[in-house]
Amino acid sequence: MRSWLRPLLALAFGAGLDGAGAARAELVRLEALGAVPARERAPAGTSLRQAAVQAALEEAVLRSALALVAGGDSPEQRVRVARILGDDPFVYTARYRLLEDHGERPRLLVSDPQAEWEHVVRVEAQVELDRVRARLAEAGLLAGHRTVGVRVAVEGVDSWSRYRSVHDALARGTRAVRPLEFGRGRVVFEVETERDAAVLLEALRSGLPRELRVVPLALGGLGLRVRLDGPGGDGRAASPRSGPSS
Repeated sequence: MRSWLRPLLALAFGAGLDGAGAARAELVRLEALGAVPARERAPAGTSLRQAAVQAALEEAVLRSALALVAGGDSPEQRVRVARILGDDPFVYTARYRLLEDHGERPRLLVSDPQAEWEHVVRVEAQVELDRVRARLAEAGLLAGHRTVGVRVAVEGVDSWSRYRSVHDALARGTRAVRPLEFGRGRVVFEVETERDAAVLLEALRSGLPRELRVVPLALGGLGLRVRLDGPGGDGRAASPRSGPSS
């Protein structure tokens, strides 16, 4: 199945310190999607849903680690940090809960080109940041600065070209940009950055094509909602059922 969303890897949802965490541990609460190839045999002793849950926890733990290390959220850095963390995300997870089981659907998130279907779940995890930090320190990867996650909701994203323009404008000068939610003409991003929402608004205004007008609808320190006004995009609707050839 072809989709303009296919270039996206696992989507990651939300991040923030959990102030109600246990006194002995610094917890970070994240939501993440996990996807595994479906219509195939699950790993021995598990189900496809359990395998997808583990994939979601791996993404949550990896994201918490990437926020602590220098080098940003590049594919190379992801591979390096994932190798250091190991293949058992439960070591770093205080607790988790399954939010949604999307079940089996045509492939959007799984990168394996041989897989036509995937099983997808959405999980909320509380990651023990102390454990993650200790493992990174042992490997000599701790960074000396902190970033925050700013949510940017953009309406009027009605084509692949508009999506790429918005993504690229937000990515300039930030550590990572991830799509969290997508609907008809609307995308919510999480921007990992040292900036605030007002600076990201100006980044959109200066980074988008001149024919697109950025209309702010809501603005807060860690949140921004805007609407794009202007001529239509490349004619391909921003939906999982249409997009450029892969």
